[in-house]
Amino acid sequence: MINLAVAEDKSLCRYLAEELTSRRDQFSLCKCLAEILQKLFSPESYVLYELKGEDGGYPRLEQAPSTIKLINLLDPEAPTQTLDSLEGGGQAVKLGLAVERALPNDKKRLIQPVKGLLGVHVLIVLEGYSYREDARNLIGNLATIFGNLNLLLMQSERDALTGLLNRQAFDRTMAQVHLDLANIYRRQQDHDQCSFFAMLDIDHFKKVNDTYGHLHGDEVLLSFARLMEATFRHSDYLFRYGGEEFAVILVNVLPKHANAVLERFRERVQANLFPQVGEVTVSLGVTEVDASLPISSIIEQADRALYYAKNHGRNSVAYYEQLVEKGELKPMELPESNVDIF
Repeated sequence: MINLAVAEDKSLCRYLAEELTSRRDQFSLCKCLAEILQKLFSPESYVLYELKGEDGGYPRLEQAPSTIKLINLLDPEAPTQTLDSLEGGGQAVKLGLAVERALPNDKKRLIQPVKGLLGVHVLIVLEGYSYREDARNLIGNLATIFGNLNLLLMQSERDALTGLLNRQAFDRTMAQVHLDLANIYRRQQDHDQCSFFAMLDIDHFKKVNDTYGHLHGDEVLLSFARLMEATFRHSDYLFRYGGEEFAVILVNVLPKHANAVLERFRERVQANLFPQVGEVTVSLGVTEVDASLPISSIIEQADRALYYAKNHGRNSVAYYEQLVEKGELKPMELPESNVDIF
């Protein structure tokens, strides 16, 4: 927890800046900002929304508020809303200025926009916060600091072409998911849901580049990424793994639901007409994230399943565990695990 009993020799601004700049990923940065806002203004509720346009990217100014999605950055599993459901939200986005509304009992609602490279991309919403004379300016300054830091983090952990998480972010995220599962097992908690790791490879992508050129190849990669964002949940992690390879970590999901969404994505890719190129297909290799295994083994299992799919007709979803059970793949010889489950 953040201690706002700031030492006398340290100013509030310096203290808050140090807290925010110590964060190394977007989620922890958002949690830090929310905690600061809670401590300073004691709001009855608060939320940080990320704005997503129809194609999964930044919303355009001409877009109708009903087509702009609001993604809860503090709770990725929260239901998605649209901008038109937030009174004053459209005005804050259009003007790029804070919008305040009066609430009962001398409380207020504040919608503070956070600007990115292409306009407003985050909204900070405080409901029923305590009024103080410098509140608006202080929240605005915090939003500016947050926006700049968030942009730096996005540039460091996002793929420049697709906007998906990059390989560096993958290493950190997989390690955290693996650790979370290990902690669940240690506590011997009932946990019906699982996590899955899928590797995705665009079929015959080299042929796309050779035939249509790298510019159209990049358009295929970008469209492919937008299909991923439109198909998977906001609580799932989407990565460009390298070249034409992508990856997904599905967290807290029933096996049947994981199977359904992965198959639905494969079908959506096949049905999509990519600009200039036409039909493109994808092969997927999937494995369960098992906390008793080293991360390198989990990745190799998914890779072996992907390799199987690529060599057995492509355009399919292959599961490592099912292939081993059927005798299609030999079980991997796994090293001694360094994870103490019990």
